Amino acid sequence: MIGRVVSQDGISWTKYDDPVSTDARFARSDPILRPGDPREGNVWDQRNVMQPRVVLTEDGYVMLYTTANTVTDPVLISQKYGLAVSADGLEWRRSFGEVIRPGTIDTAAFWFAGLLHAEDTYFLFVEAARGQETEVYLATHQGRLAADG
Repeated sequence: MIGRVVSQDGISWTKYDDPVSTDARFARSDPILRPGDPREGNVWDQRNVMQPRVVLTEDGYVMLYTTANTVTDPVLISQKYGLAVSADGLEWRRSFGEVIRPGTIDTAAFWFAGLLHAEDTYFLFVEAARGQETEVYLATHQGRLAADG
């Protein structure tokens, strides 16, 4: 699961604690993005969500996140990336399903991904394994990924 912390000075941090949450597991800190719920059609990321990269845009927040070793891909321990959008950084809506996964690029695994936003364009950098080396790929999207749809 993915949580949220905030800081005014970069030294002292406060975890997000949803005041209406009654789940004892989250008594001190509540997740802002949980694994996908198959009942809502989110099968590809139902095992876990992790490694968020968040950018603030004029339309709200956009999060690139990772899921690995999914139920739908039991043979290959693979990483896949998804996007979620939010107007306030607390309530997130998944967008587009899986964005990139091994097979999209000729690789068995990803090492790192980064997300940037500038002048109405999103830049997704992905480091992919190639034998004993890695290669960096770039995908772009121009336009909105707004939290309001």
